[in-house]
Amino acid sequence: MPSETIQKALQACLGVRAEIVGHQVLAKASSFPIDTLQIQPASGERVEVVCKHLSRDRMLEGAAGAKPGFVVDPLREAAVYLDLLAPLQDELGTARFYGFEDGILFIERVRGAELYECGIESWQEAARWLRRFHEHFADNWSGSEHLEERLLSYDAAWFERWAERAGRFLEGESAAFESARAGFSKRVEEIESYPQGLVHGELYASNVLAEDRRIVPIDWEMAGRGPRWLDLAALTSGPWKADEITQIEGAYGLADADRPKVAFLRRALALQWLGWSPDWKPPKGQRQNWLEVFLSDG
Repeated sequence: MPSETIQKALQACLGVRAEIVGHQVLAKASSFPIDTLQIQPASGERVEVVCKHLSRDRMLEGAAGAKPGFVVDPLREAAVYLDLLAPLQDELGTARFYGFEDGILFIERVRGAELYECGIESWQEAARWLRRFHEHFADNWSGSEHLEERLLSYDAAWFERWAERAGRFLEGESAAFESARAGFSKRVEEIESYPQGLVHGELYASNVLAEDRRIVPIDWEMAGRGPRWLDLAALTSGPWKADEITQIEGAYGLADADRPKVAFLRRALALQWLGWSPDWKPPKGQRQNWLEVFLSDG
């Protein structure tokens, strides 16, 4: 059964009496412990809820040992849901927000397939969703002070920091990498000239659920301000054929002239993974040869 802390926090969020009739610990959690609950309100239909324990002392051992400290803010995801996503959950179709209490985030459990398990039509639908999301949170939006201080800044300095870390981790292993990294650093400032806005930060296939035609991005732990195409770059990072990338980018509405910019952002994301940790492997839906991605067109 769930702990008394979970029960009290849920009661405070719902504001009505509800019985927890089912409880399961989610084994696939990668950063923080996640429980799934079946809730039966005193009146109304039974619902399934995800509760995510967002505090540094609850970070899973693998994440705590490998995740760079400067990216970690356990309250960032909760702030994004509370300040930005909850008011738009019907319009955007994001997971319904039930509340945040005592370090526990309560959201709807969406029983969709992870995007990497789906056909390209679902990827195109995800790209269309992403365009709507980006257009809503273009660079003229603002959040609360509580949120603003937590968002990451995906600017030139951010990616140059990853380039430096990757250089240390791969030192002496690849002359081709050193040459490509130097070329990247000469161009990195152009990222700040791309259209800016709110970005998910890790819109990889394992962080997107597809339930029929509903698209639900999850895990907003790396949300921030930056080039909007960064999310499209994450979505199209993988063993795609060129024509398949064109189909996904086309569903987003990307102009042909901007495709090289998204390709450059894919290389920027590859650098981030190469600089993440020298001995950590990303989750299944984010796993690939990031050095090869970075060296492409380098």
